[in-house]
Amino acid sequence: MGFKDTLADVSRHRNAYTLALSASMGSVFYGWDTGLMGGILTLKSFQHYFGIDKLTAFAQANFNGNVVLVMQAGCMHVIQKINVSLLMLLRTSSRFGRKRSLIASGIIYIIGSSQTVALRVLYFSRVFAGIGVGMVSVLALTYISECMPRHIRGRCTGFVQFSNNIGMMLSFWVNYSASINIPYSDMQWRMPFAAQLVPGVLFILLMIPQPESPRWLVEQERYDEAARTLAYVVQTSVDHQAVLLTLDEIKALASSDSVDVFEMAGSRAYNHECLSN
Repeated sequence: MGFKDTLADVSRHRNAYTLALSASMGSVFYGWDTGLMGGILTLKSFQHYFGIDKLTAFAQANFNGNVVLVMQAGCMHVIQKINVSLLMLLRTSSRFGRKRSLIASGIIYIIGSSQTVALRVLYFSRVFAGIGVGMVSVLALTYISECMPRHIRGRCTGFVQFSNNIGMMLSFWVNYSASINIPYSDMQWRMPFAAQLVPGVLFILLMIPQPESPRWLVEQERYDEAARTLAYVVQTSVDHQAVLLTLDEIKALASSDSVDVFEMAGSRAYNHECLSN
């Protein structure tokens, strides 16, 4: 596929790419929160405020490890490996919807990213923000995979990892900018904490106008809305044969308890229509 063909494909499926990029914004604050503490821990102003500079080298190493670890504890990555929290999270999203669950994860992240005034608050906010980060790391992929046409699904789910790396890069430059441009003061380390609110707010604002997952809508027997989502993604009419055939396929998949989460959306007719438009 040439460059012109790629641009034509992006234009043809601009709704799909907009949806994927909106959901992937959640992965930006995932990467941002992951890379944030590494830079802040090196700031002398942060070390002085929390008394870290008065600790022994061993105690400093413990503090640095703990303050990074608590965010991972909120994410429940270890538990996810045995599929406990993952099943709980998917059950929650099955009840309330993928979109609302994603927006809730952004709200949780914003609350957890609020200004830090004491060590206990720092630990609590890191754990709380980690819950939102853990939610979005699972739900963003699920939501995108359920909404995307098959032939661009891999590309669009790849936005999630790409956005994660973008978030890490941005957190590095924000930390670096604070260290050289803000004088030694509490604001020097508070500013990076405040800046991490930006991707969380953008994520929520971008997700609000996006449609709900067609898979979830079918599970709720809201078939007209599911058809509108399918039509919106590929910019066609709701009564198009490809949309109707895809809707019937999703109904069949939804009735199967053994269906894989990444096989929830798309059909040959639907994707043929996507490729031929």
